[in-house]
Amino acid sequence: MTKSMKTRKLELVRDTIYDTDASVVSLRTVFRYFPNKNDLFGFALNSYGDALVAALSSAPIDLSPLDLVRETALAGVNFAVSQPRLRLVMDITRRNHAARQAFATGLVEVEDRLADAFGASLKKSANRQFRPRMLAHLTQMGISLTLNSWVSGEFKEPSTAHRNVFAQLIRLCGDQASRPETKPGSSLRTKGRNALLEPEMAAR
Repeated sequence: MTKSMKTRKLELVRDTIYDTDASVVSLRTVFRYFPNKNDLFGFALNSYGDALVAALSSAPIDLSPLDLVRETALAGVNFAVSQPRLRLVMDITRRNHAARQAFATGLVEVEDRLADAFGASLKKSANRQFRPRMLAHLTQMGISLTLNSWVSGEFKEPSTAHRNVFAQLIRLCGDQASRPETKPGSSLRTKGRNALLEPEMAAR
């Protein structure tokens, strides 16, 4: 069986499962159709990772790290919302521990890709492992908080939920007194992708 035929077969099986009411779907039935639980989310997460990396790669060069995270997260939110079975997937992962673990494993792989993309974007980074990983994790966190607040009904529009999440994040990070080793007048919103590096480089 060719790769394309196998992919199509799995997509058909997945569609059959997802077209059934989530409240009556047995997780044993769901997982019976896949070699392992990770495959349940594999296709969507691959495309999701592609969307995040593409958004990051095409972002303006002069965006601050925080704005870069925000714009990449918005692309992730828009991709997730465009998926017709988003609520069902979220419900399955909420109700079933094994499914939640499988989904989390897939998200780690997406985060690895995103961290590599941030690392390539921040070529002059003094810390090529920690900082890209931190930005990738913040992006994933922003997406997760946005989707959960939207699906729960707290906000009617995903874009409004996204703005609220990052407004809260900016407020948390905007307290100058809570920033160790930050020079007066410096800001997370300083122009340039290496703005977050300025305090640590100045201290050297």
